Formats: sequence, C-alpha cells, structure tokens
Amino acid sequence: MADAVAYRDKKDALTTLAGLVEDGAVTPVIDRCYPFGEIRTAIGYQEQGHARGKVVVTVRAA
Repeated sequence: MADAVAYRDKKDALTTLAGLVEDGAVTPVIDRCYPFGEIRTAIGYQEQGHARGKVVVTVRAA
C-alpha cells in the first residue's frame, strides 16, 4: 500500500486537482451507481472489496 502524503496547503492541492479534472486530464472511475434507496446494497457491495472504481450513491433534490 502506498504511503500517505501530507500537504500543508490543501487549498493549492485541491485547486490543482480541480484544474486537472476540468481539463479532462483526470477522470474518476465509477464502478457502480445506486439510488439512495439502495444505500444498504451499495455499502454491501463496497465492503466486499471487489469494486474497481468508486461506488456512487445518488441523492435527488426534493
């Protein structure tokens, strides 16, 4: 497992990361999406350890 890296100025790091995402240089990998009503299923899937990307739970605005 890789060692964690600590940043003193998180704002600069997040600004840089946001720029990379906006430029399309960084793209998140999404394994599965679940509606909020299936959050237990989503958590169960994540806990299995087989997700090859992010597990997303969507919340709809009222």
